[in-house]
Amino acid sequence: MIGLDNLTNIHKGYHTSTYGRIDIDDLTARYSQEILSQEDIKDDLIMIRINKAYHYGMSEFELYDATRGCWKVSLDQAKKVQYALSVYDGMVLEVYKIVAWFPALETMHTVERPDDQIEKVLGRFGFVGHIADEKVRKKYVGKMVSAFFPKGSQNPIKYVMTK
Repeated sequence: MIGLDNLTNIHKGYHTSTYGRIDIDDLTARYSQEILSQEDIKDDLIMIRINKAYHYGMSEFELYDATRGCWKVSLDQAKKVQYALSVYDGMVLEVYKIVAWFPALETMHTVERPDDQIEKVLGRFGFVGHIADEKVRKKYVGKMVSAFFPKGSQNPIKYVMTK
């Protein structure tokens, strides 16, 4: 009620993704527990966990920008995938049709990086694309994909290939 900017807490709190503010559609999807299995996937995908970049109330563009980001990927492998799934807390938030991959920061981003961080993105890549067709989105958005990321896995990238 008083607004996040008026709080003096050092930390936002623990388990905020589970117990914090959440959209009703996200809440419904989380507790419906529609789990996506390998057999359900009919497209070549890259799942990208954006847990560190996600925040409640992100605009469509902010979500897209956080998902396409600066990733350590195998460019050969990444070029084989058709779609990128934006994953937060084990749930697919959005699906993007990938048009092309580029070296990190070569395309427009909403987040500016200080000069001393530019070297950290060398050798990383990001994609450009658009929100997938509704037929594709219905297969993946709102589904749980936690099983694709083993417990303790630090890598935010997971390729899922149909072949």
